[in-house]
Amino acid sequence: REPTAGLSLPNDKANELLGRRVALRDVVDGHLRALKRLPAVSGRVFILAAPTGLRREDLPRLPDASWLLEERVPAAAAAFAQAAWRLPAAVPRVYDSSAALDEEQGLGWRPEW
Repeated sequence: REPTAGLSLPNDKANELLGRRVALRDVVDGHLRALKRLPAVSGRVFILAAPTGLRREDLPRLPDASWLLEERVPAAAAAFAQAAWRLPAAVPRVYDSSAALDEEQGLGWRPEW
């Protein structure tokens, strides 16, 4: 696909990856944990995605995301500024992996990458 209007391809990809990423080794770990916890987790669906840094109390401030990196990950915001990249203006979707992270009812999954 073409980059978002006004953004370079690397800037566009960086914005996309901020909220939609997970390392392959973390996905494999999640699947192995699910297999070890059978049959307790049989039939359940778990989202394996890197934590977003968002909190439930942030929901009223979304989809505007201009504040997100500046407040929660200032080093990332500084790296964007150094590269002359624009921070994302919106968070189109959020993947909630809290069920997979849950030790007792979920997988006890902890992404490392």
